[in-house]
Amino acid sequence: MKRTSKKILSCFCSLVLLMQIISINLAALNEPGIFLDQTLENGIRYNWELDENGKKSSIIIKGVENGSEAALAEHIVIPDEISGLPVVAIYGQAVSHCDMTSVTIPDSVRYIYPEAFYQCSSLTSVIFSGGAENLHIIGERAFKECINLGDINIPDSVEWIGPNAFENCEKLTTVKLSKNLTEIKAATFQGCASLSSVAIPEGVTAIGDGAFAWCSSLKTITIPDSVKIVEGNAYANCKDLTSVKIPGSVEIWGNKIFSNCSSLNTVKIAEGVTSIAPKMFEDCFALTGIELPESVTEICDSAFLNTGLTELPVSNSVKTVGNNAFSGCNGLSSVIIPGSITAIADSAFSKCTGLTSVTISDGIKTIGKEAFSYCGNLVSVILPSMSVTATTLPR
Repeated sequence: MKRTSKKILSCFCSLVLLMQIISINLAALNEPGIFLDQTLENGIRYNWELDENGKKSSIIIKGVENGSEAALAEHIVIPDEISGLPVVAIYGQAVSHCDMTSVTIPDSVRYIYPEAFYQCSSLTSVIFSGGAENLHIIGERAFKECINLGDINIPDSVEWIGPNAFENCEKLTTVKLSKNLTEIKAATFQGCASLSSVAIPEGVTAIGDGAFAWCSSLKTITIPDSVKIVEGNAYANCKDLTSVKIPGSVEIWGNKIFSNCSSLNTVKIAEGVTSIAPKMFEDCFALTGIELPESVTEICDSAFLNTGLTELPVSNSVKTVGNNAFSGCNGLSSVIIPGSITAIADSAFSKCTGLTSVTISDGIKTIGKEAFSYCGNLVSVILPSMSVTATTLPR
């Protein structure tokens, strides 16, 4: 009798525990944001998004079944609604690696999640149906390495594009950016080798690290007056870049912004810019001349390293010249250093093989190590009160 009672009690406890587990799971299913997988006949998988009351409120496209009609189609049309509910998002990696050549994204979509179309190597066009007036966010790496994507017209409703969103889209030739963007994130268009021009909308305040680096077909750049921050390598290695306009609004510069832009020959810098950042024009071999505004007081380390400058772009407003600032500028033949500069930094003019004469004005107190080293043709240095020949200078 006792054994029977124990068995009944044990069974009862197990039943209670099972009911608790079921209750917990049912409660979890009614939590907002719990997604329930479903599949359309063409193979597009989706999830319901639940509102705060646990009711189905919208749809998120979750993926495409392997071997399905959608997976094999050349053109995919994302539906604007399923079962009467709006499709509001395309989930991360939902259609990544697919073989489609084009996709239509409906006006109902608000978010494109990170890596949604990552490495869709056959994708050539993205169509935003109805202007996609509800699309607000394009996630990071969303279209990264879509190597055949030819152009993109980003709706004005988009307020945020994640880092690397279009990185290495090698055949991307034109981009129309949303006028409501406030920032171009790091590496957004890095490696877009066919991109020849892009208009940055007024209202953008920051251009991220490497945002347009390795865009080897980019020819001209105009940075709008709204920009206050340009981070490092923003336009580095843009081999075909010939012309740049820089506004006076920029307050913070990163390193190597135009480094190795080997065709750059025209740079216009507006009044208001106070410094030429480290390695800003490093290896810009075609840059033979540049006029700096009176607002520039500092030329940082290696700012013009290995450029083609034929004249020293230093006025009486410049107070500081950094290490290696003009090193390797073989086109310089004669240099006059103004009295506003109190020190010539280490290696400032080293390896300027075309340099034959240097005039140093009143005000210079120190000359750094190897300031004129390896200037093999330097024959005359004029100091405020004396002349020194090259034989007395380190080489």
